[in-house]
Amino acid sequence: MSPDETAVATSARVFGQQANMRIEDKLLTEGPWIHPRSYVTQGSAMVPVGFLGLPLVLSAVWRLAGDWGLAMFVPLLVMSAGFPLWRLLRRFGPYAAAIAVTIWLSFPTVILYANRGLFPNLAALCFVLWGIFFLTERKSLWWTMTAGFCAGVAVAIRPTEVIWIVPWFWFAWSLKPSTTKLRFVSFGAAAAFPCLLAAFAAWTTYGSPFTIGYWLRDPVVMAATGVVTNAATHLWPFGLHPRNVWFNLRWYVFSFIGPWTVVILIALAQHVKNKKSWKLIGVCLWTIASLAVLYGEAIYQDHVGVNVVSLGNSYLRYLIPLAAISALAAAALVAWLERRLGQTRGRGVAVCGAFLLAITGASIAIQSSGEGVLAGNRELQRYVLIRQTTLNQFGPQAIIVSERSDKIFFPTFRVATPVPDFETLRPLVANAPVPTLLFTETLDGGEQAMWSAEGFLLRPVFRTENQTLYEMYPHATSTQP
Repeated sequence: MSPDETAVATSARVFGQQANMRIEDKLLTEGPWIHPRSYVTQGSAMVPVGFLGLPLVLSAVWRLAGDWGLAMFVPLLVMSAGFPLWRLLRRFGPYAAAIAVTIWLSFPTVILYANRGLFPNLAALCFVLWGIFFLTERKSLWWTMTAGFCAGVAVAIRPTEVIWIVPWFWFAWSLKPSTTKLRFVSFGAAAAFPCLLAAFAAWTTYGSPFTIGYWLRDPVVMAATGVVTNAATHLWPFGLHPRNVWFNLRWYVFSFIGPWTVVILIALAQHVKNKKSWKLIGVCLWTIASLAVLYGEAIYQDHVGVNVVSLGNSYLRYLIPLAAISALAAAALVAWLERRLGQTRGRGVAVCGAFLLAITGASIAIQSSGEGVLAGNRELQRYVLIRQTTLNQFGPQAIIVSERSDKIFFPTFRVATPVPDFETLRPLVANAPVPTLLFTETLDGGEQAMWSAEGFLLRPVFRTENQTLYEMYPHATSTQP
């Protein structure tokens, strides 16, 4: 459904085959712009733009279980994370822990990104939950090392999340404090291991263990714009924009997922007087505030409309730790209701509230127009038909040029996204020994005339909904019937 998901799946397969994520293609030396989004050209290869932790984990899964493993790993991981949540929250009571797990599994973005599990955010959160469980369940060396390994995997998947991951492990450590140096060293060594593997993947892919995919820029774009990036830009790419932070908080945290925010606020209000809860409350507030400030500086235009508040917006994905905090808040609120209203009445109120919240979350995730699970499934089926029809007619050597549809065609075909300017595109169409295709919104007569005036003749191949695949010919040598 997105170029990022496609890049993760492709990188996992490639690393599973050759221990790096480089995709060599001699054509890139002549046309470095012939690559999909989420990739950039580096010499004669394209390399992924992004952190390599999740593709690294999934490469092992792919070796064991193939593409089914890629599809099912994160959904199974999400469901399994209900167990550490239940164990961690059972101190609030069995009903409270069960309701917390229900809130977790029905949170809108948990359902959505369990179904779109090649995004890294939810996987990182699940490893954090498992790591905290192993750290707090027992103080044995092996459990501590397993906790460290889970923490390291989470950081390797999303290094920027270290701002909230470290405080949570610090809090978990304080629940069962230990002054044993061996335990501390074993945790650190185990956490470092997956990070070192990610550094190895970066070294074999980019040529340096210290290179991060997000720091890479397309050489063609940099040459055309004269943009020069620096370390400050990399570390804080969106600058400081308080109005954007408030826009995102207002329309997403307090509106779109408002019911879950209310649960968190009520739970905080009821427990803030308890000094024993201050450390936990502080970690929760730090997580929310740091993510809101770090990711809220930009307005993410992930929807075809402008400033449309939608389920699939990147901001909601970045704030996915709120799903676990909501589950924690729900458990604490159930315990409070049992004390305030009595066990029977309190549980009845809690079950009714949890049921309404679960139905609301599942409905949003599954039925949201254009971005819900059902809509995504229909769209994926359409993508399969488009890709297979193109493959049957032109074979895998064809080059597809599109504005945003690289996710449909890559890696079966070479793709170029976005559509380059006419001067750049003209030599490819004239000289490429393979068919060059344009997949775009169906062009009207005036738009086709504009392409013709620029030296291109477009032959419609097939149409799907409001999009058409065109075969492109140079004007002078057109074989158009």
